[in-house]
Amino acid sequence: MYERKITVQSNALNDELKLHLTKLTRQRQRYRL
Repeated sequence: MYERKITVQSNALNDELKLHLTKLTRQRQRYRL
């Protein structure tokens, strides 16, 4: 159970990082235009 919680938390953090990276890339694309 404890290990599962850690994996879930790490997955959530990874998802947040992915969303943040996508937002940054979108902003960069806007500036290019």
